[in-house]
Amino acid sequence: MRTYTICGVNEHFNFPWRYAIENKLFEQEGIHLSWTESKGGTGEMTRMLRDGNTDLAVLLTEGIVQEILQNDSARIVQIHVRSPLHWGVHVHQESDIKSPSDLRGRTFAISRNGSGSHLMAIVHARKNGWNEDELNFEIVNHLEGGLKSVQNKNSEVFLWEKYTTAPFLAGHDLKYVGDVVTPWPGFVLAASINMCESHYQDLQLIGKTIASVCRSLRNDHQIAEKIAKKHHLDVAQVELWLHELEWNEDQGISKGEQTTILHGLCNAGIIKETAIPHPEKFFLE
Repeated sequence: MRTYTICGVNEHFNFPWRYAIENKLFEQEGIHLSWTESKGGTGEMTRMLRDGNTDLAVLLTEGIVQEILQNDSARIVQIHVRSPLHWGVHVHQESDIKSPSDLRGRTFAISRNGSGSHLMAIVHARKNGWNEDELNFEIVNHLEGGLKSVQNKNSEVFLWEKYTTAPFLAGHDLKYVGDVVTPWPGFVLAASINMCESHYQDLQLIGKTIASVCRSLRNDHQIAEKIAKKHHLDVAQVELWLHELEWNEDQGISKGEQTTILHGLCNAGIIKETAIPHPEKFFLE
C-alpha cells in the first residue's frame, strides 16, 4: 500500500475526500491517503507543500497560484470545485457596513498574508477601482480568530465562506451583509513538486478516484443530510449551498480550464499577463 499525505480545511467542500477516505475507496487502488485538517487555511497549506509536510492539498485556486509564482513549490493536478467560492462579508452587528460596496479603506481580518481572505480583499478593491493601499489587515490565523477579531472590533470585516461561518455569527455578535464571488473555480487539488515528479501515476489514480466519487455523490439523495450531520450545519442551508456548488467530475485539467483560471487571475491582478502563455508552470501536464 502506497501512503501519501493530504491536507484540507474542515469544510463541506471537502466532503467527497473524507467520504472516499472513510470508505477506503483509494485503498482499492493500492493507495492510503492520510488526511490532515488545516485550521489555518490556504496560507498554511501552501507552506506545508513548500516545506515538504504534505504531498497533496485541497486549497483555494488563487492561493496556490500565487504560491507557485513565488516559490514554485507545487503544481495544480485538477479542479476540485468548479463553481466559484462565495466569500461571505461578515461585520459586527453595530457596524455601518451595509454591503460589499462599503468596504473601501476598511480593516480586514485575514488568516495570513497570501491567504484567500487576504487576496479576495485585494481582488474586491481592484474590481471596484479602489486603491488597495487603503486597505488594512489584521492577521488572525484561522476562522475563530477572524470571528473574535471582528467581535472585539480589532478589525471591521472578515471574508470567509458564508455557510461555514453562518452557525457562529450570532454567538460572536456578527452579521452577514453580502458576498464577494471569485471569477474562477473555487478549489483545486495541488501536489508538491516531489509528488509530481516521483509519483505521477498515483496522482492520476487519485484524481480519477475523487472525480468518480463526486459523480456518485451528485446522485445521492441523502447528500444534504450527510453533509449537515458531519459539519454541524442546517440541512436547509446545505441544500441552498448544493444549488450553488459544482464539484468537478473529470480527471485532470483541460487546456480550456487552465486558460480560464489564468485569465481570471490576470484580470484580478493576482498574476501578470506574461504568465498566461506558460500554463506548464502551474499545472501538472
